[in-house]
Amino acid sequence: MVSNTAVHLGTNLGSLESPILLSFAMYIDLQNADSSEKRFLKGDMFLGANIFGRFILDKDIGFEYGAGYGYSIATRYYGDEFNIFNSSKHNQRFEASLGLIFTQSSNIKNTRKDFYMKVKGLYYINNAFDITTNQGQTLIYPSNKDISVMLETGFSL
Repeated sequence: MVSNTAVHLGTNLGSLESPILLSFAMYIDLQNADSSEKRFLKGDMFLGANIFGRFILDKDIGFEYGAGYGYSIATRYYGDEFNIFNSSKHNQRFEASLGLIFTQSSNIKNTRKDFYMKVKGLYYINNAFDITTNQGQTLIYPSNKDISVMLETGFSL
């Protein structure tokens, strides 16, 4: 299981109708590889930047795009026999998304409904690390590159 959350602080370089948001971003990503025999959880805190844009193609459909980068400043590895915090693994995170917005035209305030559909990709570069367990065993985690592709959908209320 992979989960992530992000906090953005930035500015709009475009207009209200066609925003281009450039932001400083803090991402917190968790990767959980829990099995019936052993538990393994890896959490990363990344600092980076993000850009997001939207423009309306016609009155009922719009286009969204986004891209982001994060550099890991802290990583925690947790398992049944270890709990290790590390700030020197230098993992990286890349994110990109493309989406469509479908709108129902309405001039009455708070009655307009938007539906969106977005394809989002995450790419991680994880460096190798060694963990010494509470029993003195050494676990070796090789460097790897992970990719996730997701379909996100939603609507406004």
